[in-house]
Amino acid sequence: MKEKLIHYQNSIVDLLKGFQFLKAVLLTVGVISALLIFNAMGYQHLGISVTIGVLFSSASDVPGPLFKKVGGILLSTIIAAATTLIVSFASVSDYILIPVFLIVVFLISFLAVYGFRASLISFAGLFAAVLALPGLVETSIWIHAAFIAIGGLWYLLLSLLLFFFNPKKQEDYLLAECFALTADYIKTRAKLLARKENRRELIEKQLFLQKDLNEKHESLRELLISSRKTSGFSNSSTQKLYIFIELLDILELAMANPVNYEKMDWIFENEKNLLKSFEFQILAMADHLRLISNIYSSRRTYQILQPSKTGLDKIKSTLQNSKSRNIREKENENLLILHNMYDYQEKQYEKIAFISQIVANKNLILKEIQRKEAGKFLSPKEYSFSILLDNFNLKSPIFRHSLRLTVVILLGIIIGEFFHLEKVYWILFAIIVILRPNYGLTKQRSKERILGTIIGAVVAAGIVYFIQDLTVYAVLAAISFLLAFSLVQKNYKWSAAFITLNVVFIYALLSPDAFNLIQYRVLDTAIGAVLAFMGILFFWPSWESAGMEKLITESIEANQEYLKEIAQFYREKDKVPTSYKLSRKRAFLAMGNLSAAFQRMTQEPKFQQKDIGHVYELVVLNQTFLSSLASLGTYIQHHATTPASSHFESLVLYIQHNLNLSVANLKLEETKGQQDEESLVHAQNYLESKFRSLEKEKEDSGMDNNLKGNLQELQLVSSQLKWLLDVSQKLQKNTNIQSV
Repeated sequence: MKEKLIHYQNSIVDLLKGFQFLKAVLLTVGVISALLIFNAMGYQHLGISVTIGVLFSSASDVPGPLFKKVGGILLSTIIAAATTLIVSFASVSDYILIPVFLIVVFLISFLAVYGFRASLISFAGLFAAVLALPGLVETSIWIHAAFIAIGGLWYLLLSLLLFFFNPKKQEDYLLAECFALTADYIKTRAKLLARKENRRELIEKQLFLQKDLNEKHESLRELLISSRKTSGFSNSSTQKLYIFIELLDILELAMANPVNYEKMDWIFENEKNLLKSFEFQILAMADHLRLISNIYSSRRTYQILQPSKTGLDKIKSTLQNSKSRNIREKENENLLILHNMYDYQEKQYEKIAFISQIVANKNLILKEIQRKEAGKFLSPKEYSFSILLDNFNLKSPIFRHSLRLTVVILLGIIIGEFFHLEKVYWILFAIIVILRPNYGLTKQRSKERILGTIIGAVVAAGIVYFIQDLTVYAVLAAISFLLAFSLVQKNYKWSAAFITLNVVFIYALLSPDAFNLIQYRVLDTAIGAVLAFMGILFFWPSWESAGMEKLITESIEANQEYLKEIAQFYREKDKVPTSYKLSRKRAFLAMGNLSAAFQRMTQEPKFQQKDIGHVYELVVLNQTFLSSLASLGTYIQHHATTPASSHFESLVLYIQHNLNLSVANLKLEETKGQQDEESLVHAQNYLESKFRSLEKEKEDSGMDNNLKGNLQELQLVSSQLKWLLDVSQKLQKNTNIQSV
């Protein structure tokens, strides 16, 4: 119960201090100021056109570099105004209007092939197309379109003013979200360590958190690196880039340890206090990251900001006491595992402490990061016409979505006209907002839109029935508008509720017959939601099972590259190369894409969840493999190591061979050549004998720092290689089935 209350409290804090709330405030100011100014001038109809322009242009205002923000808002404005003109001029005849309207809907929705911001720009065009239908606006076509453009420019001006007065708000918002998500990820790892009974549920949560983290990392990477390219060097931007790099390393460290939970269960069976100490320390670091998140979202400063080290001290004391006990040979390896796990937590603490130092000391001077190197981590986006051509076929999910949306919109028009519904455009709005390219999100939005609309309608009906005061309606309309757009990304159900409240209160300001509007609102929304859901189910659906093989293949190949870079770094052991970090980024992104697809697959109808148990196993195997790679890579980075032996090379080659076989199985290709089984057995025997040799040396001569380091290295490297070998063999075996 306490954990839920804390979660709700954090959610409210995140909402009020986040970028989305700030954007909603900006949007509310833009709308209300436009209405007040033009009403005072006696041109209410022009005020409505400007308000529409403000709403359309705001759609694409999401965190990102300034040039992309400005470009997105301008494109939204231009497309909205142009769409308004095209549909309005086509309204001379239904025989012209309907085909033109449907073509416009298809083409605008097809713009989403260019990515997330483009999909938001297309929203502006789609809404403009619906509002341009005959009878909705009485102003002259040219004047209406012109003032829509003025509204877009008005919002752009407000957005730029906010940016120049508070240029770091976007970065702070994204950093706060990254800290919060990283804290949740670390907490999930702590629970995985301590709780056996719901481990599958926690693993799935971990996969979804990693997907969300990848998305935030990409946005923050683009914002921090692109802004440095355009605005130049500043100590503040350098500090934030360092913090971002440390956050990436914290994620890698969190993922790295522990990997083999069954092994840890067995070790901790007789070490309950040690388990509690580890869990306490991990949760303390997660809470500290959450605290930093709150600091960034509120822009507060603290004189002293250091994470707790109590858990680490307890672990260290327990491990030192363990040395004095008479430990059997098998327990020596367990003790080394615990020492390595302690080292990971210590490194995690050091990184969080370094971030805390930066946050607490804004004047801390850090060495500038080379722009050329940083630029390599940006994911290039192509906006050529060839992308449209490449996606102009039924194999493209966006093409199918555009076609589906067009057909469902047509059905909405037909139903509205057939039953002589008063506000057909509400059905079309509901379809545009609810119908998404994938089944799971469309189904979820359908439910939440209907439920939110009913909640909003019931609350609005009660208020309108008991209160007949236009001033109250105006205030509630402004508040509900602000909350609706604040919650649109966080909680769609309540966003829909507040949108309904807003619509009812605005209508109540203009007409005494608000109750009729409420029933039409619920009916039209329900029709739109049902049509959207039926559309995703029956019209060219894109089921996730069709693309799982490709995503699993990409994840395995990215892990292969990451392993190759780790092995290369182990051989040469110098400064961590950029290629290593790039391979890590690709592996994390590929795993995030796979996790997201699996999440969507679990939301699809049961009859479309083909071999979901098998797919889940492959997803978890890829995640486990990546965690083991992270464990190996972080150890090599942060510890002095001995030269890589030929036996290390043999094991890496054998693991790579298994991954090659896995990829070949998925691609239905044949592989040539076989790995030498004898060299594999020889390498495994060597590692075992080497470990026994070092153990004997410890018994004969005692433990010194050099011997301790060699034992820890051998234990971790050999155990991770064995684990990688085992997982690669399971991948090879599971992908040997022809259909995933």
